[in-house]
Amino acid sequence: MRRLGLAALVAAGPFAVGGCKTPDPTPAPRDVAASWSSSRPTRLPVRRVLVPPFQDLTGHPGEVARIRDSMVDALARRGRFELVPVQAHELRDEIPASVFEAGAVPRRALLAAARRYRADAVLFGAVTRYRPYEPLLVALQVELVTADDGRSDWSASGTFDAATQDVVADVRNYHDVTLAATSSLEGWRLLLLSPSRFVDYACARLAEKLP
Repeated sequence: MRRLGLAALVAAGPFAVGGCKTPDPTPAPRDVAASWSSSRPTRLPVRRVLVPPFQDLTGHPGEVARIRDSMVDALARRGRFELVPVQAHELRDEIPASVFEAGAVPRRALLAAARRYRADAVLFGAVTRYRPYEPLLVALQVELVTADDGRSDWSASGTFDAATQDVVADVRNYHDVTLAATSSLEGWRLLLLSPSRFVDYACARLAEKLP
């Protein structure tokens, strides 16, 4: 008897075993991400946000750039403010070369650059863990800092590990509820197999924490 591989089972869905089967009910969302927001009144509304490259603590700089792009897309869908992602070479045009000697741009220099870009705030980000093979894992943190006074206005972080039951259940909830209008022959399990789709899920969950 020929055995079906994992990809074939995912594509076949419930008909791969025993014919027609009633889908399992959608699980409740899990609080995988944590967040904090300031209760202080802001002196200026945040309408435009500068997004420099995220800090890479994983040794996967290319993937960290992709994670930043996914985070920008997720926040853009919230529609709270305009996001202005910039690359390192663009910052070199705005910040003296001596600032880059330590290998990382100080926050005060990025806040100064934000004012040159006419941005009201800077979104700092760091990817602290990343595993691009099964079980997938990404851990990241983001912080929104106002450019006029350098104070934190909002932050969120999360460790999304597909080896845990909470994340698997939350992925299923995200697929069924958030992506309900998106047709997928592969089903929710594809999010646990594709690094890029798993990152999109994680970034979407962090963006949901923005008040």
